[in-house]
Amino acid sequence: KDVVLDESLQAHKMELDEYLACNDPAERKKLLEGMARYGASLIPSLLSYIPVSEQGAGGNPALKQRLQRLVEFCEMIGDPALYRMLQLLEKSGDAQRMQILILLGYWRPPRAIAPLLQRLFTETNTSIQRIICNNLRRYRGQDGFSKLLQFLRENLKSNHPHRLQKALFYFGHLRITEATTDVIELLKHPQPIIQEYALETLRLLTLQNFNGEPKAWLSWWTREGKKSRKQWVIDAMNHPQIVVRQRVKSELQLEFGDDFGYEPTATPQERDTVRNLAALWINQES
Repeated sequence: KDVVLDESLQAHKMELDEYLACNDPAERKKLLEGMARYGASLIPSLLSYIPVSEQGAGGNPALKQRLQRLVEFCEMIGDPALYRMLQLLEKSGDAQRMQILILLGYWRPPRAIAPLLQRLFTETNTSIQRIICNNLRRYRGQDGFSKLLQFLRENLKSNHPHRLQKALFYFGHLRITEATTDVIELLKHPQPIIQEYALETLRLLTLQNFNGEPKAWLSWWTREGKKSRKQWVIDAMNHPQIVVRQRVKSELQLEFGDDFGYEPTATPQERDTVRNLAALWINQES
């Protein structure tokens, strides 16, 4: 059972149950307006309806609908709901932090970008890191993401090593490819630690490995830079280095939502079969 309600929240349970189960838009709107009197104090109750799972709704239509209705409440309350979630994010355990982040991922309020970035850099739980990254990627195409990209690119030109490390961390973990040539240039940085961060970022972004050789990376970029990252992932399925192929499995899940049964240790013929499946996915998307 994915709903575990704290006893202190039982007073709101009946109204929430009725609202979440209601399929009549007009009636649901009335129920929503009635719950508005609770304001942001209702947020802990809402969270208890969200499963503790890195996949969020996944392919579950009923759960997706539930999350969409919870988002309707958050949108009605606005900033107070966001601030309450951010407060809880700072003092909650892993389970509730996952619930908060899943809800934020479906809501996507623009003001959440900066707090999510900060949380990403300090978070040590890898499952929660992945949820934050997925949330931030969903902002692509929005004004807030464009500002984030501009901010990160400016930080790549910083003289402060800590700012450079942070910017590289974000580019890598968010799989932002727009500044790949700038990252390649940082392989020439006088500080070895920055060179190491730049190299790891390039490996994450491209699923290639030319070590710390800027010329080799630029040569690859000249040939492949116009391709989508999805295509880079597909091309890396038959990479000669096993360490690169081991990364492909999780990147397939990230880019396509499915690893297509890919195994890095499979034969080249078996990997080609999976590669063709993923390529078909891209063609259908186009």
